[in-house]
Amino acid sequence: MYRSRLARTILAVATFSICFRTPVLARPDPIEPQWKQMLAWLPEDRESLLVSQERFRIPGQLGIQGSFDQFAQTMPLFLSGGGYAINDLEKQVVVCAVEGSRRYSLPKGEFGIMSHEGASLIQFDPAAEDAVLKAFETCRAKAPEQIELAGQKVAVYTQKPTDTKRVNRGVYTYLVAQPKPCLLVFATDKGYLEETLKRVSGNIGKRALPDDLKEWKHVNLKAPVWAVRHYRKDAKEDNSSPLVKGGLFTYDADAVGMVLWYNADSDKSFRIRYLTGAEDAIEIADKTWNKYQKPPFELKLVEPGCVEIVLSKKAFDKVDGLLRSA
Repeated sequence: MYRSRLARTILAVATFSICFRTPVLARPDPIEPQWKQMLAWLPEDRESLLVSQERFRIPGQLGIQGSFDQFAQTMPLFLSGGGYAINDLEKQVVVCAVEGSRRYSLPKGEFGIMSHEGASLIQFDPAAEDAVLKAFETCRAKAPEQIELAGQKVAVYTQKPTDTKRVNRGVYTYLVAQPKPCLLVFATDKGYLEETLKRVSGNIGKRALPDDLKEWKHVNLKAPVWAVRHYRKDAKEDNSSPLVKGGLFTYDADAVGMVLWYNADSDKSFRIRYLTGAEDAIEIADKTWNKYQKPPFELKLVEPGCVEIVLSKKAFDKVDGLLRSA
């Protein structure tokens, strides 16, 4: 079971996406952000997009064990199983990391990241080409299973519970591919990965999360880490959606989506904006975020149907403590 309502909420937001930051490596801004090209490589029916767009070096360890900034920046790497090849790429420079996912459900065990179909695309600096190739070949050699999808070699790993005495974390499958030099792709589903690899090779179709979505007007695209999620009306069993009764969020038949970004250079807070067509937006958000939270999160009505929630570093550290003790 989740340790608290707050911890469950953070996991749901993380599943739709969160990220973090390490020391920035200076470089002239490109004409078009790298994430825009990578966005087109992901399947058109994905529900969420998570972008870490500032250059950073791979840390010695992934996950919540590192610093708050580091956790935010590298979230796209481990949401889809990036640890299986990233461990051999410490200190290599990542240019941009993007994660897209869909079809969420409760964790397969009693505790853990929500089950989902998704893929993380990690674009490294050209100087890392040899290191990335070597890391992928090592990853393939160690993999319990090797397959081919869309003409690409793929390593398949199955992650089993490591500590069943304390909590059942379920069984997860992770896939790793390298469709281009300096590009690694980590995925949680064969079908999702196959479509992604086809799009990377040039078979690009309709883009998901089109520009006319309301979410794009509210997310801070200049932030080092940001995320967009658009709720699907047909997601009947998605407990991370307010469109589903009895889920992690207060039920809201008019829910539209959610965006998030990380204020890395100011107060180190996550800013979350909840979008809905409901007239009582602030009350709905308050029931979700502050029912068990003391002191309560700061809520602000930005405009009708848009509520901003501020997740401070102090509040996040509180959740981190719960996750570490699980």
